[in-house]
Amino acid sequence: MHIQLNEILGKEKIYQSLKNYDIHFAITNQFIESPNIIIYPIYKESLVLVTSNNHPLNNKEKIELSDLVKQPFIISKPGFQTREDILNAFSLEGLRPTIHYEIERFETACSLVGEGLGITILPESYLKYSSENKLHIQHINNPALTRSVYLAYFKDRYQPPIVYDLCDRIRHFFDS
Repeated sequence: MHIQLNEILGKEKIYQSLKNYDIHFAITNQFIESPNIIIYPIYKESLVLVTSNNHPLNNKEKIELSDLVKQPFIISKPGFQTREDILNAFSLEGLRPTIHYEIERFETACSLVGEGLGITILPESYLKYSSENKLHIQHINNPALTRSVYLAYFKDRYQPPIVYDLCDRIRHFFDS
């Protein structure tokens, strides 16, 4: 079996890739609301604060979103679910971050933070595999700072049995 991994950014591009048969399924944090798409939640994770190693917030025992408002903030560009999740958490508290940089890739955010150009909030799982050693990671005291990751595929579309088997394996992997 040949497996090809494609990185597709943005809800509309994922939907079009599924619709156009460019991909069999997607693992995404984008909730795609469509009667044609089956979307199965596979896991939920925290979004965490990322600062440079010498940032003053690193000495704070408990981080609140209000602590971040005046900090130069690095966030995904419009159209990315992580951006929506972060801005929603701020909005729920009546706050707005001071956005200095808008990026497409988490690697770019980490590089900017490592150079001391700002702070960011990223998915915890991404940071487990980051090789950036100039970063400090802290949990934020806010239950809204989570994201769900989904397995998405087109409903009522023929898929080779091996694709169904792989999707089942992915679901069972995260169920356990």
